[in-house]
Amino acid sequence: MPSHTEYVITPQGIMRRTIGESPIHGADAAIARALTAMGVHIPLLDITPQGAHIHAHFSASQHVIATQLGSINLDTYFTMQQEDESDGPPHIVPVFQPLAGATRMRLKWRPRGDMNLWFVTARAPDTHVMTCYIVATHHEAGLWRLPLPNTYEDGRLCMGPAFEDWLRKTVRYEIPLWSDMALHRKAMEAASESTWNADLMGNINLVSTQQIFRFDADGDQVRFEGDWRTVFPSREQHGLQLALLRQLGHDH
Repeated sequence: MPSHTEYVITPQGIMRRTIGESPIHGADAAIARALTAMGVHIPLLDITPQGAHIHAHFSASQHVIATQLGSINLDTYFTMQQEDESDGPPHIVPVFQPLAGATRMRLKWRPRGDMNLWFVTARAPDTHVMTCYIVATHHEAGLWRLPLPNTYEDGRLCMGPAFEDWLRKTVRYEIPLWSDMALHRKAMEAASESTWNADLMGNINLVSTQQIFRFDADGDQVRFEGDWRTVFPSREQHGLQLALLRQLGHDH
């Protein structure tokens, strides 16, 4: 029986729990369905291999899980770029397609201290349709879409047909419908291992993207000193984005 450890904040302090996982049936399954119908909201600090902070919200219409990301793997094409009127060394910036002089690389990008990155999945119960997002939040409230390709205007990730086919077959034949965390983690793995290409490039401003995602000649991230919220696209009035804000506790 698989198990995992959680650290949960309680009025008595931070508690450690080791939890075993097994399928539920009969009365337990009925209780789980009743809790889902009531819209139970479960914030927890889940110690995964990445030490991720997780929020989960289950309602009768939608199951939403959000995991905080410590970094993003940028597996794509990069090129060297010299700053205008600068004598300093050139920077490595993404171009997302095999242009002349571009090189395929895999570099890790980490958010600043005033930015939280979230990988979010949302799924309607009893369906194989699951929507994935990567969004950024700020401690002063607000929600922003990352200025990366393969991303729709509302923050949805284009996961590709292979993942969609796997999800459809898995939900239908293998994983019980209530195992949303397993699906969430599988989607997060798929997104982390995928490449960023030129699909949906029309949804970003490449110049702005290269201001945020830049590296030195050794592949180390170059810090962006400005206000990242002026570069990241924001659609805070979008209904679904406001719903995500509520799940992440940033709707104040």
